[in-house]
Amino acid sequence: MNTCSNQYNILKELNQLHAVIDSAIAFIELNSIKNLSPEFILRIKWILTELCSNTYKHSSSSNALLEILIQQEQIILRVSDKGNVFDITQFISTGMQSFANGIHKIRLCDYGFLSLHAQFSEQRHLLFSTEEANNNISIESLNEHYGLLIITRACDEFTYTYHEHTNTNEFNAILKY
Repeated sequence: MNTCSNQYNILKELNQLHAVIDSAIAFIELNSIKNLSPEFILRIKWILTELCSNTYKHSSSSNALLEILIQQEQIILRVSDKGNVFDITQFISTGMQSFANGIHKIRLCDYGFLSLHAQFSEQRHLLFSTEEANNNISIESLNEHYGLLIITRACDEFTYTYHEHTNTNEFNAILKY
């Protein structure tokens, strides 16, 4: 299986965001094995926008790397930085389920019709998921993690890993086509 990849430095200047996303989309369209539908490209734009803007807002890193990996049946959008670690312990109060296989599941937040969850066996690797909910929603209740919900819904798999040996945060959004 051949892999095609490209990397982009994400600068702390917001005026660079559109140029990075446009360049990444052009690379994906040029190198994808299949013709991608406009809806699929829109999903990629949503994910890239949220990944990059979350990096600008939360990492406190002077630089970050966006990597695009195109494989035979999937596209991986990866953002890595050496900034602030995603701290799941702040959500422990919302309730945690533990399963016999050592996996834990925690509800990160509710958004009316959807809840955002993270599954983990250790706090350095998270798998995000959503579940339908029947809660009332108000604009005031939308917090910073709404972007994570958008990414989780737009891709097939969304993970976060903190690599302690390199002090690197890594978010991976996988889209299958």
